Amino acid sequence: MKMIQTMNVRTLMLSGVSMLLGSIAVAEGNLENPAKDAVESGISAISGWHCTATDIDIEIDGKSYGKAGMGTIRTDAQSRCGHENSGFSLLFNYAALTDGEHTLVARVDGEVWIERTFTTVRPASDTDFVPDSDHTEYAIDFPKPGDALELKWQSAKQSFTVTRSYRNLVNPGKMVATFNRTFSGHARGYDPSRPTSQFGQLDSTEFTLNISETAFAMSRVGTDLGDCDYNGDITFFFNKVTSNGTFSCSGSSGTYSAEVFVNANEGYYIGRFDMTPSGSEESTRDFHMALAP
Repeated sequence: MKMIQTMNVRTLMLSGVSMLLGSIAVAEGNLENPAKDAVESGISAISGWHCTATDIDIEIDGKSYGKAGMGTIRTDAQSRCGHENSGFSLLFNYAALTDGEHTLVARVDGEVWIERTFTTVRPASDTDFVPDSDHTEYAIDFPKPGDALELKWQSAKQSFTVTRSYRNLVNPGKMVATFNRTFSGHARGYDPSRPTSQFGQLDSTEFTLNISETAFAMSRVGTDLGDCDYNGDITFFFNKVTSNGTFSCSGSSGTYSAEVFVNANEGYYIGRFDMTPSGSEESTRDFHMALAP
């Protein structure tokens, strides 16, 4: 009798070990995206790998978003799973969630496998889908000093993607230009004599820019809003220059800060000026667009 009891205890112990090993095998895997405490935006994959799962269901904040696709090739996990078809993914638009923290739960064959928190940032507050845009940005001195990447918005990914790469620029992080030219275009801005029309009127304008490596100077000859002169320092970036200095317009003067963006392919300049007239605490803005004749 004692021998039988000993065998039963031994059998139960072996069974428990087997069950434990079995549960460890079932749990073998990794949810890679989103990473713990990551900040997510745009359309991308909730993804990872799992050795034995038949179904992986994804829930966010208690709402089911369906089953992940299973069986993609993951050779990097083959040594742990014994096969290479362990990958899973679910394409997801993070802009469908509100800004802030969220909780994701992944269920393997009906059982909770992983809980993870992450944060989302929406590109726009009033929509979960931003259409295609011609807007272009630049990442300067990336991926190494002297390089730059041109980035353009793509609606299919709801994010910026690399459209051009600049390597080993002559002046890392800087654009060097020296020119003195006159452009035609339009201005919309501050007219101290007519405060009700501050932002409501377009003015046919000529612009003369004189940009060197040390100074920024621009004059504006306007039909309706008057003439202005800007003089200040200058800082060069890859696709723009910034300047801080003083301005003098018809009936107004003060300080300004400016950004002038250069589109070398299309041959135009866009400038944004934040102006503070002397004796005023209120900052006004003067927008310029200059088109090469």
